[in-house]
Amino acid sequence: MAVAVSGCQSSKEQPVDESLTVEDVKARTQAMELRIADGVPTELVDRVEQNEFGVLAVCDTSQRLYAWTGVTRVHLVGEFDAAAGDALTKRIAGDLGAIAEDGYVVGTSAATSRLAIEILNQNGEFYRASVTPTGVRASGQAEFFIMSRSECFRLPEGIYPGQSF
Repeated sequence: MAVAVSGCQSSKEQPVDESLTVEDVKARTQAMELRIADGVPTELVDRVEQNEFGVLAVCDTSQRLYAWTGVTRVHLVGEFDAAAGDALTKRIAGDLGAIAEDGYVVGTSAATSRLAIEILNQNGEFYRASVTPTGVRASGQAEFFIMSRSECFRLPEGIYPGQSF
């Protein structure tokens, strides 16, 4: 299934949950990154590395609305060319269908040279994951790369949005 999704919704399109903090959205987003990473068959996993910190992306600066963004990498065992990476991506996307019960839409996109999984929920959380083939990264190792963006939340006055969170 192909799905067109957007990674951010403006506050006019989606009400903001005023109770959310950067810690709340970071924890939820990182948990979902790991849930996606769990879709990689264990026999293909060398190691999983989740960035400890992320940065804030702007939703609406006039209202101090931001989204937390992060990255998780699943380093893969074996050789993966683009075709093998796309096949693995399709397999993982199929296995992620169960998260639809939690209000997420799962689809695939071929907008780049590699097939990617795109996941979105009604709150504006967005995840994109794809396989980077063997030899592309400096390490030479293939990886399943997961990028995330939380729903928008209001950053309290006095907290600088340019720091790492």
